[in-house]
Amino acid sequence: MKKITQILALVLLFATSLYASNFDISKVSSFLGSVSGSDTDGNYTYLAQNSSLVILDTTDKTNPTLLSTYDTDGIVNDVTVLGDYAYIANKSIGLTIIDISDKTNPTFTGSYNTLGYAEDVVVDGNYAYIADSHRGLLIVNISDKSNPIPEGSYTSSAIQYKDIEIAGNYAYIADYNNGLVIIDISDKSNPSLKNTYPTTSSAYAVAVDGNYAYLANHTTGLLIINTSDKTNLILESTYDTSGFASDVVLNGDFAYIADNSNGFVIIDISDKSNPVLQGTYDTDGYARNVTVEGGYAYVSDTDYGLVIFDISDTSNPTPTGKYEIAANINSVLIDNGYAYVAAGRKGLIIIDINDTSNPSIIGSRSTSFAEHVAINGDYAYIAASTNGLVVMNISDKSNPTIEGSYNTAGIANSVSVDGDYAYVADWSNGLVLIDISDKSNPTFKSSYNTPNQTRKVWVNGDYAYLADSIDGLVIVDISDKSNPIFEGSYDTGSAHDIWIVGNYAYIADATNGLVIVNISDTSNPSFESSYSILNARSIIINESYAYIAGRTDSITILNISDKSNPTFESSNPIAGSADGIWVDGNYAFLSNRQSGMVTLQLSKDVTISPSLIMYLLN
Repeated sequence: MKKITQILALVLLFATSLYASNFDISKVSSFLGSVSGSDTDGNYTYLAQNSSLVILDTTDKTNPTLLSTYDTDGIVNDVTVLGDYAYIANKSIGLTIIDISDKTNPTFTGSYNTLGYAEDVVVDGNYAYIADSHRGLLIVNISDKSNPIPEGSYTSSAIQYKDIEIAGNYAYIADYNNGLVIIDISDKSNPSLKNTYPTTSSAYAVAVDGNYAYLANHTTGLLIINTSDKTNLILESTYDTSGFASDVVLNGDFAYIADNSNGFVIIDISDKSNPVLQGTYDTDGYARNVTVEGGYAYVSDTDYGLVIFDISDTSNPTPTGKYEIAANINSVLIDNGYAYVAAGRKGLIIIDINDTSNPSIIGSRSTSFAEHVAINGDYAYIAASTNGLVVMNISDKSNPTIEGSYNTAGIANSVSVDGDYAYVADWSNGLVLIDISDKSNPTFKSSYNTPNQTRKVWVNGDYAYLADSIDGLVIVDISDKSNPIFEGSYDTGSAHDIWIVGNYAYIADATNGLVIVNISDTSNPSFESSYSILNARSIIINESYAYIAGRTDSITILNISDKSNPTFESSNPIAGSADGIWVDGNYAFLSNRQSGMVTLQLSKDVTISPSLIMYLLN
């Protein structure tokens, strides 16, 4: 016993130098993000939002209410409801089946990994038909919901299946790259290609009625294809919507289209050879998906959530109610238990994250298009794209108010605040210095036009450090605020974000991953080291670690205690693509236009070297 006690004491004494460490990364919660799909069954609507299934009670069409959410391990692309089960196209997870018999407490039933990216799922009898953008059509036997098993599949080269509809012995598929694809499924174990109809745009969704297939074909709108002879598909007619047709459903003589930036569109298709516009309504955001039931249309909008329309008068669809649950999140900053989120067209959203498993919105204020936010005292400074800099008073977090603004000449992409000045990374307009001593009336001070697109800015002392896209790191001397001048630069490849600590600049570079640059001589920054990461987008440094958000792996953690040799600690694609990151204590907060804010818990594993144990035992 005495020997063991001595071992433990020595282990604790020398742990800092004699362990190997890695981070366990686990998802705590996901919040907001865009809505990508929906289904309606009776008085309930089911939304696919980032990694969650959201169940709403829509009995009162003027006031839909949240019943529950179920968080999956993947990205929920779409959902189909039949009876007591919700069938989820769960992207890299494949098919997920959820028991929804108790709408307030959905529970996991079973899953099947398609080994690709599940985009859509429909159910017919004992079979689930999955449109997988990498694997094609997969038919899964779901007679045992707890143990779905593969039945058959069909794939071909250059596929990107997006949507699927079953009619009789055929599966009709919207293939993003190849238009309409019809597959014979009479033999479930061996589905075979029947025919294709290539289109000039991108096929997003398909609906079938009788001898006609209706294709939501993005830039070219609605295509009506005569399928009476499956061996000879004929284009019957088209209707070019004003937006980008993303989804289509049929009801009677009408096609209901989610038309992206153009909102909700109704087309009269009683004459298949001559479809005509019946009615429209702009949902303000981006209409992505639509379902129709009982005289109402349920439109999922990527920016706002669910919008319900009374379609009793198809020439004048009238919104009856909405449930605002969505926001495209561009960046997140954590300060004293609150997350400040730059949420695109929804502006600034303030989220209470004291309970990380259950974040809640406490206040918001809309702006044009919030890209990035900086906090200084009682004020939030927002890089608002084409609206430049917006200053908000956040002393009352439940009611942030716009204090002042300054419209820059470019596209405000990020902002850094130091003293009486805001420094704006203004894309093709370079660096813009704005005097904010009077918050109600910010004024132009000066600017420095960089060679490329300025994405991010970091201010430290007399220098502004810029992530300037393909020009990499650009350093600007700002000691004279009225006349910023070039100091030095280093080409990293494709710089997206920057973090400065001491004599080093840490660059998140889309081409080369992490690039560490020695900036002790600001006029001649020099390469220190790099670590390859695919599609790195954002970075934060915390103690001896670099936390990097990327489009491939959501989060990558590197040990940078030796600046000349950064080493891998951990990575995880748990949140899908990520554009922004912030670390606070043992939590990482990822932001993404589609996935919203994803909270991850970071726990450090400590592994004692076996050689150390043997040494101590001897």
